Amino acid sequence: MSAAGIRRNYQQALEALGGVKIDGVKPTDPELVAREGGDVAEVLAKLRLPDAGARFQDRDIATYDSYLIRTAQRNAWVTVMNDSLNTWVMVVEEKALQQSVKVLTAESMATALDTDGHLALYLSFDTNKTTLQADSESVLAEVVKLMKSDSNLRLRIEGHTDNVGNDAHNQTLSSGRADSVKAALVARKIDGARLEAQGFGATRPVADNGNEEGRVKNRRVELVKL
Repeated sequence: MSAAGIRRNYQQALEALGGVKIDGVKPTDPELVAREGGDVAEVLAKLRLPDAGARFQDRDIATYDSYLIRTAQRNAWVTVMNDSLNTWVMVVEEKALQQSVKVLTAESMATALDTDGHLALYLSFDTNKTTLQADSESVLAEVVKLMKSDSNLRLRIEGHTDNVGNDAHNQTLSSGRADSVKAALVARKIDGARLEAQGFGATRPVADNGNEEGRVKNRRVELVKL
């Protein structure tokens, strides 16, 4: 079967399941790559492509079609990519978030700092940027409460990333995120002299970067008691 025939067959099969084609842009599209930082290899790594990744860099892939199938139970995202000899199909199903992180309070932070000397915060930032998102406000408010409850407390704010992307970018990103947290606390009337900010990139993982669960744990900001 030709690549065009394979593409049409998958399109008909997915549409029969209620799928809607939402994109046909290849991961090597210059505009997409530029928007994601300018490195084709990084884009392919983010998409977790199989051996098709090497072919993409050689521009051998004919098509890369993305579909969304919505059901009452879940959403499924399907990509179909092919060249003249091979077809790859990737399916990602959404599922409800399993809450595994306890809400941090000023009191629990103080206990962790007294016991371990450090604690991890999982704050929300804009993707690949240093901008804090609004849902980080509740955690920042507890950090402010913590520091106001102990006027002698000094903290180092450490930024950490997973290993996706190059070392220089991860170092810059982690430093910028640490600086953003410090600036947010100073804006909330915490004396900047009580705070230090430092980025470590991907050099200090706390979990396996070989899977997404581990990478999520590694993308963190830590508070270290000075």
